[in-house]
Amino acid sequence: MRQELVEKLTKALDERTRKRLVGYALKLVRHPLLNWRGETDLVQLAEDITSEAICKTITGERKWNPEKTPDPVAFLASAIKSLVNSHNRKERNSEYVRELDAPEGAEIHDMRLSAQTQAESEEFLSGLKAECRDDELCTKVLELFADGYKPGEVAKALNHSDKEIYAAKKRLARKTTAFLQKSKVGS
Repeated sequence: MRQELVEKLTKALDERTRKRLVGYALKLVRHPLLNWRGETDLVQLAEDITSEAICKTITGERKWNPEKTPDPVAFLASAIKSLVNSHNRKERNSEYVRELDAPEGAEIHDMRLSAQTQAESEEFLSGLKAECRDDELCTKVLELFADGYKPGEVAKALNHSDKEIYAAKKRLARKTTAFLQKSKVGS
């Protein structure tokens, strides 16, 4: 049965029909709402998708049922449309994928800071540490937060319960607000 389908498909795919299918694929990939980042040759992309549709049909990865769709060209056109949508979804989703060795948030933050901004940031942190000097746990929490630790990591690093770190975090928030208020009055 599989061999019959392959023969029928091969017979239907003359050069003219293949060009029509590539033209259809090109029409789909040129749609203004689709964004193919990094693709410079859309004709080549259309040819690749058309070849992929044909190969997947021949290998059985795309199941062609001649009873439902007797015309092999109509089936391939449907497969091409599906592949274009699939490739486009994959392209959009890859925008959100991050490399495993990407820089940490603190590194990105440091890269973006100008020398003046970095100096102001360090001055603010120093002033806030001075504000917290009467609360040792709060000071340690502040230092670890500045190093990029999360509350759970801070609790482990300081060997304190999550509840104690949460309370220190709340105290730190109050001290930060008070420090900001003093800074506004002073300037």
